[in-house]
Amino acid sequence: MVLRWIAAAGAGPWFPSAHAKQARVPRDNLDEPLNELRQAGLVRVADWVRGAGQGYVLTEDGAAVAGTAAPGRAGPADQPAGSDPGWEPRESVIDLRPPVVTLVVLLANLIWFFVGLVIASRLGMPFGSYLWKGDPLVLARLGAVSAPDLLRGEWWRLMTCCFVHGGLPHLVVNMVALGMAGSLAELLWGRWRVLAVYLLSGLAGSCLAMALNPVDEGTGTAVPLVGASGAIWGLLTSLLAWFLIFRRKLPPRLAAEWLRRLGLVFLLNAGFSLLPGISWQAHLGGGVAGFVAAGLLNAQRAGDRPRRVVAVVLLLMLPVLCVGGLVWAMRSGESWAVVRRAFTHSEITLLLAELRPEVVRPVESEVVLFLIRTPDRRAPARKTEIRNKVASLRGAAGQTAYRLTTMTGDATADENRGRERAFARARAKSFDLLLAMIDANTIPDVAAWKAWEISRREADRLWPEID
Repeated sequence: MVLRWIAAAGAGPWFPSAHAKQARVPRDNLDEPLNELRQAGLVRVADWVRGAGQGYVLTEDGAAVAGTAAPGRAGPADQPAGSDPGWEPRESVIDLRPPVVTLVVLLANLIWFFVGLVIASRLGMPFGSYLWKGDPLVLARLGAVSAPDLLRGEWWRLMTCCFVHGGLPHLVVNMVALGMAGSLAELLWGRWRVLAVYLLSGLAGSCLAMALNPVDEGTGTAVPLVGASGAIWGLLTSLLAWFLIFRRKLPPRLAAEWLRRLGLVFLLNAGFSLLPGISWQAHLGGGVAGFVAAGLLNAQRAGDRPRRVVAVVLLLMLPVLCVGGLVWAMRSGESWAVVRRAFTHSEITLLLAELRPEVVRPVESEVVLFLIRTPDRRAPARKTEIRNKVASLRGAAGQTAYRLTTMTGDATADENRGRERAFARARAKSFDLLLAMIDANTIPDVAAWKAWEISRREADRLWPEID
């Protein structure tokens, strides 16, 4: 693009200072492309002119390259055509504005990390524990994602985990990579497109990582997924997509240098992805999504109307496909079957703990004292309070009994589930009898007390039999 601007100046020199002022772009942003054009032998320095600054003119090779470019208007809105001769770009291929989006995303990651330090301090955790390797409890509060979180319906964590980091070394590595890849990607793609690539890649990386690896293979326990590396991989592959689309418009030496640098970056990051504790699934998902999103964004930027419409539709479908694939894996994946069973058992254990005798006995005592009073001495507010406590326990008992109706296929586990189900049903029956006596608005008779006492003792008898 800069080459064509210089060519448009004709026989006279082209002055970057005057061009920057006219186009309202930072003058410093023109230095790097000018240096690359000089190294490639396509332009040379002309005379310095007072008031205009340093000038540049084309060399013979530069004139030849500029002469092969697709014709068009010279100026800030000009750019090389796309690889398809049937469509013309509708805006600048390169955005010379400062990389604001990259800076905002980088600051968001840094600020959120220091918020974690505040949380760790308030929880009384050792400072170094969170600072160097992260603490699971703090990471969960910050927005890390794990298999149990998704089973509880906390889908928003698939995005928030991209701004959470497990320790200072993890944060520094990712922020250096983000600063390098993000600023260049924003220059090539523009602000809102690079933000779209970052977010879509982060979501795709989280979805693939959780779909393929919901638990740690070594310990079999769910571990939190954190980090911006999936989104950063998407930015890296968006650079590759830009190079493949516009490589024919680059000088051969510059294209070769681009290819060498990209190859080195991908080789180093691929090796880093294979290190222990690193989710290569998140890197792969983010990289694929970033490459696809970049291609669609370019079609939206430079295509004709039908192509732009199709590109927008596919971009909107991309997050739906990512989440849909994760849902399918959660329902049919073998590793997720283990997670579901463990999660269900854990929830049932918590529900059963709410029904143990030492928990319900104080509530039962409150109800008895309330019921032996004459109806005209029972305060309505107290009645509502007592009834809500019993109803809450009745709901827990009913939910527990319902969850235990599904069998696992394991004889020992199913036998234990049968005992747990019998206990939950007995406890639910005793609560139903208490609620009936509360709602009667009279002092219970002997038969009502006897029925409730039999039900309560049956539940208490079944509790020790639970394994």
